[in-house]
Formats: sequence, structure tokens, C-alpha cells
Amino acid sequence: LYFLPICKPVCLPMELAPKTIRVLGALMEKARTTPENYPLTLNALVHACNQKTSRDPVTDYDEDEVLDALDALRDDFGDELNLQTLIAMVGMPAYKRPVNMVFQHYAPFPHLDVEENISYGPRQRSPRLPKQEIKKQVGEMLELVRLPGFQKRCIWQLSGGQLQRIVLARALINRPAVLLLDEPLAALDRKLRREMQMELQSLQREVGITFILVTHDQEEALSMSDTISIMRDGGIVQTGTPSELYDTPVDRYVADFVGESNFFSGDVRTADSTQATIQTKTEMLLTAPYPKGGKRLAIGQRGAIAVRPEMVLIWPPPCAKPKNIDFSVKGRITNRIYLGHQAEFRVVTDSLGEILARIPKTAEEVSRGLSP
Repeated sequence: LYFLPICKPVCLPMELAPKTIRVLGALMEKARTTPENYPLTLNALVHACNQKTSRDPVTDYDEDEVLDALDALRDDFGDELNLQTLIAMVGMPAYKRPVNMVFQHYAPFPHLDVEENISYGPRQRSPRLPKQEIKKQVGEMLELVRLPGFQKRCIWQLSGGQLQRIVLARALINRPAVLLLDEPLAALDRKLRREMQMELQSLQREVGITFILVTHDQEEALSMSDTISIMRDGGIVQTGTPSELYDTPVDRYVADFVGESNFFSGDVRTADSTQATIQTKTEMLLTAPYPKGGKRLAIGQRGAIAVRPEMVLIWPPPCAKPKNIDFSVKGRITNRIYLGHQAEFRVVTDSLGEILARIPKTAEEVSRGLSP
């Protein structure tokens, strides 16, 4: 299994993969030297494999085997996939790959000023750019991260938010194909973290490169990502948009990991291709549809229904039952936490146990005003 920078794993037979990787590396080198004559598409690679001339880099490899491996790629990605990002990491040592990383604790060079920190990458290139060109690029990066004029600042003179932007500029100045961010906002306070989330989103749209963000903060992942992958024990459990993961988690692990949920467990009593009915230990029957991509349950299996706290309504006994409510139970409020934009209630019921409910500030006063 070779993970290539297209945000999708490429599966090749193990006996074919090494040959294909070497072929792609050779073709990449050829494309670098004659880019105008060598479009980097899968069609071009297949064509190159078929044109077995003495000048072709694939002459040392078995044509049929390489074609089989390339066809596997084509099945996944289509005929006209541009291979610039795919080939960028093939047959290339790690220090030459077009990937940069922002570390969790930033890791600036404390003995260098801001300009020297940001220009570290260009200064290590061979051949090296002229000094004036490097200075120009540093100024452009500082403009991009909204810190113009900070060139001569010392690292210890920067706030947490400013330091975070500086290390971002240090990574972006190298024009990477992919930017890796390892919990880049973990060291910031809540207010600054929210500001930097919006800054990172704006920055990503401006530079137009892929950001891969690793975080344990579910709220941060939901608010910043176009696509999220939930991992467990080294494998990906579910991949989707933030709304897909939050509204239709494929299993209990994802529902519990992303946000909070009320879980009602029981044995499956009836099931079909679209929904299942479970019976709780208090003999209550509950029915819910399967999530998209979720496992289908059989009669007799254990299952659980997840309900998000904001989907729960509460009201005092004297008030009439709200409209469009299909199911309700009686309970007693044990805790109430005021969160500003909403109030959080914990309600104990005889039939379903403890239930968490979140009532927004815009809800009826009769609900917001309830207390233990």
C-alpha cells in the first residue's frame, strides 16, 4: 500500500508496486527535463510503456506488469489525472519532496530573526536564489500572513498568534504541494484559536494548496475542514464532509468521537434494508434509519440509536406537547449549565436513563428557564 499525495490510498499488488514506483520516478525525471513534450497524465504513462524504445526509461521493466499497475491507478483516478502531485513523492528522498510541516510547538529557530526564519528554506536551495529575490519573497509571505514589517523582530518578541503565522510563512515560502499541520492551534487560548482557525481557512483559499491538519479537537476539525477522516487503531473508520460525519456517523465510535450523543442500546427486533427497531432493557421499542455507509443489522444483534443533544426538546408538565413530536418521555432535570449561546440540561428518565439536551438561546423562555 503506497500513500501518495492525492488524499486517496493507491493499492497496487506488492510484486508490481516497486517496479511501478521506479517507472514513475524515471518518467518524472524525464518530464522535468522536457515538460513541454511530456504531459503528466496516466494516458501519457501508458503510452510511454507501449513505446519501448532504447531512449525510453521503462525499457528495463516488463511492459505487461507495469501496464497492469498503471491500469490499477487509472481505474481509481481516471485517464486524464494530472500526475504532478502523484509523481512528486515517487523515487525522491524525503528532504527533496514538495511537502512542508508546521509542528505542534512551532519549532522556530530562536537564534534567528523573523526574516531569517522565513527565508531558511530558500537559503538552503541549490542553486540559491539572489538575496534580493529572497527578501522579496519574505516580504510577500509576511503580507500574506498579515504581519508586514516584522522582518527584524526577534522570535521572543512575538505573541503566540504571531509566532504561529511566522512558522506558517516559513512553510509556505517553499511553495509546497501539501502542507502538513500537526495540531498547530493547540498552544493558543480559546479566543485566539478561533481567530486563527478563520485565518488558516482564508490563507488556504488564497494559496490554493492542500492542508492536511491533524487534531484531537473535534470542534476544530468540523469548523476548518472540507473533508475529515476519523482514524481508529491505525485505520480509517469514516471519511466525509463535516456534516456527513456529524449527522450520519457510520458507527457508535464515530458518533461518540465527533461531538456528543445520547445512545440508546438494545436488541434488534425487526430490521430491513433501510431501518431497524431495537428493544431496550426497559422493553421500549425505538426505530431509526441506517446511516449512509453504515452496517446493516440482523434480528437478535445488539444495536444503538444515537441522538444529538440539540435534537432533544424539553418542556415543563403544564405546557402542551410541541408539534411534530413523535416520541416523548418524562424525566427530571438534575443539572443545568449556562453556556451563553445555549443552555445544557441533564435529564434522568426511568425508561431511557440519562439524556443530554442543549437548548439554544433563541428557544422559548419556558424551556430555557427550566432548572433542576
